[in-house]
Amino acid sequence: MTTLRRRLATLRTGRAPRRAALAAASVLALAAWPAAAHAQLGPIDALARRVSDLSFFYSRGGIAGGTAGLNDDPFAMTSFGVELLFEVAEIPSSAARRRQAEAEPVTRRVLRSVDVRRGEDGAVDTVYHYDVVTSTPPLRDDDILWTLEVGLGYGQVQGLELEDPSLDLNATIRTLPSLTLYLSYEPLGTYLGMRTGFLRTHALQVIDADGAVFSGDGEAFMMGGLVGYAFALDPTWLFLEGGYTVRNFPSVQWEGDGALPGGTPRSLDVSGWSVSAGIQFPAK
Repeated sequence: MTTLRRRLATLRTGRAPRRAALAAASVLALAAWPAAAHAQLGPIDALARRVSDLSFFYSRGGIAGGTAGLNDDPFAMTSFGVELLFEVAEIPSSAARRRQAEAEPVTRRVLRSVDVRRGEDGAVDTVYHYDVVTSTPPLRDDDILWTLEVGLGYGQVQGLELEDPSLDLNATIRTLPSLTLYLSYEPLGTYLGMRTGFLRTHALQVIDADGAVFSGDGEAFMMGGLVGYAFALDPTWLFLEGGYTVRNFPSVQWEGDGALPGGTPRSLDVSGWSVSAGIQFPAK
């Protein structure tokens, strides 16, 4: 019995340190979790703070020097989409920078912490701790000369047709996604842009006179330039822009029963001009 009691006592004393170690590890893990989560979410939070606008657009355009056999009506193609804008930089005018450098620094107090103390008599004493921060005066909206933004968008193009009346072409081209760099001249509300993105066909079909269906699939990168004008319609913005986009699918994979109709394009170049209009909602 004595030996059994000693063994049980040894097991109990052995479990106690393990339980304490497990509890300490759990506490450390819980204490470290907010810091790890903050480290992971920090870039996302910084990116979210840069969101400036959300815009929706609609375009009409046509093919210019594209694939032979496609309808080159100047306004046959339509497109629409959505874009999220991120502010990258604001460049003030030289006069604004000079005025800011010559201005008196602004001193303000920033609350750092609050201590609440309770005395022996039950009275509560609150102590506020402040930091004194000195900074240059902020710029006004009309001080900004140039604005640099990046747009992340999704859109699709449709309305392609073949010149051969015996063939029916169904095609949608999707941008997944597009990336646009905008440089805006704020005094005039004008801007320039360079756009690129990954393109893929969706529900691409050619139907011949006998009703035979041939399905196609293609992928490509696009590249384009644009120029636009935006004007305020408080609290939103309206914009008009024109541009040229290169959309060239060098190889389209077709599948179907029977021989492919002679007027079916093996490559698809739908590059061309477009005119767009849209509305922009400020996110800040």
